[in-house]
Amino acid sequence: MRNMNKPILLTKYDLLERVEITSKKIDDIYLTKDNWSNQIIREGMFSILVSSFEILLNDLLSMVLREIPGKLPKKEMLFTKEEIINNDLVTRLVDKYLIGVNYKSLSSFVSEFKKTLGITLRSWNTNKDNVVEYKATRNLLLHNDLFLNSEYQSKSGPDNRAKDWDRMNPKRLDIPNKYFEEAINTFRILVVDIKSEISTKFQKQTRIKIFKGVWEYLFESPIIGFHNWIEVDAVHDRILGWKQDNEWYGNLSDSEKMFIDFISENFFQTYPPNRGPNWRISYPMLRSLDSQRLSNLNFLISNSEKIFRILCKKRV
Repeated sequence: MRNMNKPILLTKYDLLERVEITSKKIDDIYLTKDNWSNQIIREGMFSILVSSFEILLNDLLSMVLREIPGKLPKKEMLFTKEEIINNDLVTRLVDKYLIGVNYKSLSSFVSEFKKTLGITLRSWNTNKDNVVEYKATRNLLLHNDLFLNSEYQSKSGPDNRAKDWDRMNPKRLDIPNKYFEEAINTFRILVVDIKSEISTKFQKQTRIKIFKGVWEYLFESPIIGFHNWIEVDAVHDRILGWKQDNEWYGNLSDSEKMFIDFISENFFQTYPPNRGPNWRISYPMLRSLDSQRLSNLNFLISNSEKIFRILCKKRV
């Protein structure tokens, strides 16, 4: 029976790849260690370090919510007439939510992150105070050239490094090498923890499972069972293409042939089972499709790039 719910087009590899980008950036920042005697380089790299972690959390939140908007909190939001007309409500919902949580404290943001992704991030509990202070120092660097102010005093938390500051004669906070290296190690621990928990939490979001979900969203006839038509490599989580010994193409309806042909032309880039190299793609008249079939077609066209990535990308 056809699955009437639109499939989630987010693989575990998409999330892990994004984590890996930040992991590599942290490693690259550490490789600048020989140049830390240069204040500009040291402070600049520290700013990039803290921002990279924040951006990682934001990107992972965005990726999950755009594919699973049901995870958004239940609350009313205002939309412009143009947003409603352009039918871009999910994107705007996610954008507005992310803007809102980014204005919250880092601890609140991380709580939202953990709740949405369904992970515990245990290393946050032991490193929270450090990271809160790192962010306060980064902000002080960007907005006040590291000269102490009340903003740092109120936002730096228990690990405040200038509790005896003089409001009338503020000193410039330093980012010493040891402090910087400790920050790098802290963010490494957090990123490794995020990667490990995502691997576990999203382990079922494989390419085969996701493409099977797409298939079951398009087809309901028992003669179009996923494993009767699609060759897979379960060990390496790969979609290999059509099972060429399948002889049921001629028994399909016009709309079913349309979807098989679309998949052949745009994703597998070969002809359907037993059609031969002289096969040419054909479509039924759109007016002959019911509302559900039109919705299926719209989904397939709108998400072609995502589906192509799922089918063609090498495993991480």
